[in-house]
Amino acid sequence: MLFEDESMIRDYQAIQKTWFLRGKQRIIPTTGKHRGVKLLATVDYETGHIVWQEDEQYTAETFLSFLQKVMATYPTGKLALVLDNARIHHAKLLRPFPKSVCVSGNLWMKS
Repeated sequence: MLFEDESMIRDYQAIQKTWFLRGKQRIIPTTGKHRGVKLLATVDYETGHIVWQEDEQYTAETFLSFLQKVMATYPTGKLALVLDNARIHHAKLLRPFPKSVCVSGNLWMKS
């Protein structure tokens, strides 16, 4: 049984006044841009094994490529993949995917 979720790591740089001792203000260089990375991951409930993927955005295409990576990691046996109710999990692009891999009955996705 695998549990899947997405997470964002954000780098919001402070471009504002910051507290320093009087006369000891430091100039801290920043890029002036907010950046971040998106992570998709599954954890195997039984073994603790983690499959993850880093990307710039969450899209149905990103999630589909991640599902293919998960399926390649677990090529045999049955899988139960527990998802939350994120929009990318219900995208039209993904509708054929479970059917294409469930011919042998090896993937069950529940959101």
